[in-house]
Amino acid sequence: MRIIKTIFLIIAILYCVCCQNNNLYFLSPNTRARCIDGTQPGFYFNKGYGDGADKFFIFLDGGGRCEHYTLEGVLEACYQRASTILGSSNQWPLSFIFGQYFFYPSQNSVMYNWNQVFVRYCDGHLYQGSSEPINYKNMTMYFRGYDNMVELFNSLSDNFGLKQSSTVVLSGGSAGGVATLYWTKYLRNFLNPKIKVLAAPDSSFYPDINPMASLQAQVWDLITNNRRFLIQPSGCPYINDDANAYKCGYLQYITDLIPVPTFIIQSIYDEYTLRNKLNVNCITPTHGLQNCTSDEIARGVALQNETLKQLNIIKANKPDWGFWVISCILHCFFPNMASYSTGQYAVPQLSGNTVSKSLSTFIQVHTSNSTVDITQIPKLFDNVTYPNNVPCNGLY
Repeated sequence: MRIIKTIFLIIAILYCVCCQNNNLYFLSPNTRARCIDGTQPGFYFNKGYGDGADKFFIFLDGGGRCEHYTLEGVLEACYQRASTILGSSNQWPLSFIFGQYFFYPSQNSVMYNWNQVFVRYCDGHLYQGSSEPINYKNMTMYFRGYDNMVELFNSLSDNFGLKQSSTVVLSGGSAGGVATLYWTKYLRNFLNPKIKVLAAPDSSFYPDINPMASLQAQVWDLITNNRRFLIQPSGCPYINDDANAYKCGYLQYITDLIPVPTFIIQSIYDEYTLRNKLNVNCITPTHGLQNCTSDEIARGVALQNETLKQLNIIKANKPDWGFWVISCILHCFFPNMASYSTGQYAVPQLSGNTVSKSLSTFIQVHTSNSTVDITQIPKLFDNVTYPNNVPCNGLY
C-alpha cells in the first residue's frame, strides 16, 4: 500500500512540475495583432525546467483556411469562421494541454522539459496577411496573420526569454505545418545566429493540384492591401507574377528560402489531400481504403507517386534535412499519442522508428556537437505501398 501511495505521489509531483502552467496569454491589444473578428490572438505557455529551461518548442495550430473558388466566397468563408475558435479568441479556454504524453521522457525523450508554446490559429490565411479592417455584411474582419506572428515572437522574446534560448524548434500541423515553412526564415533572422533553430512541419506537403493560381494572387492582395512583399517567406521569386504567385505557398517551390534544418513529417497518402483535393471520399473511420473504387485507389497511387517524387528531390538538395514519410492514411501525427510515439506508426513497420524517436534523433544530431554528422540524420521513407505497412493500414 505504501509503495502505491509513493508511486501516486511521484506522479502527482511530476504532473505539477510539467503541467502547472499551460495558461493562455493574449498578444498585446496595442499592436496590430488580431483574430478575424478583431479579438486578440494568443498562445498557451508551459515553462521549461532543468536542461530544457533555455529551449523552446513552438507549435502552430492547424485548421484549414478561408477557402473558395471565388474571392467573394473566400470572404464568406472567413465570415463563417469568425464566430468559431478558428476566427475568434472569445471561446478559447484559459488553460490547455497539448498532448499529455508530450511531458513524459518515455514518450518525448528530448523535448519533455522544454518551454512549450501552443499557438492558436485565428487569422484564416495560414498565418499570413496584414490588412486594414474589411467590412463584410455586419462584421469588420481583420486578416492579420503576419502581424500576429511578428507580435508572437516579440512577446516570447520580451516576456519569456526566447532571445536568450539555446535551441528553438518551430513546428505545427496541417495549416500550422505549412506556416512553419513560411516563418522559419523570419525566425532565423529574428534570433541571434548562435541560437540553433530547427523546424518540424507535420503534414505540410501538398502537391501542385488545382492551385486556383489567379485567385491566390487576388487573395494575397486582399490580405496584404496589395503589399505582397509581406507574404512569408520573404523573397519568393514568384510573388509578383499573378500566374505563379500561388507557388509561394508550396513547399516544393520555396525550399531554397527555408534556411534552417527541417524535419519533414508526412504521409504519402495524406488524408486531407485525398478527401479535399482528390475527392476520395471512401476512407473508413479507421483510415482504410477497403471501400474505395479502383478509380479512387488510382488517385491515391498518383498522390503517393507525386509526394515521393517531390520529397526525394528535396532530400537530394537538403542534406541536413530529416524525413519521416509513412505509407499510411492520416493527416497530422502530433496530436495523438498513437501516431506520435507508439509502434503502430513506424517507418519501416515494426522498426520502432516513430515520429517521436526520429524527431528526437534529428534534434540531438543538430544540437549535440558543433559539427553535424549528416549520416546520422533520420531520412526514413516507407518502401512499401498501401496497405503493406500493416499496423497502421486501417484494415483491422
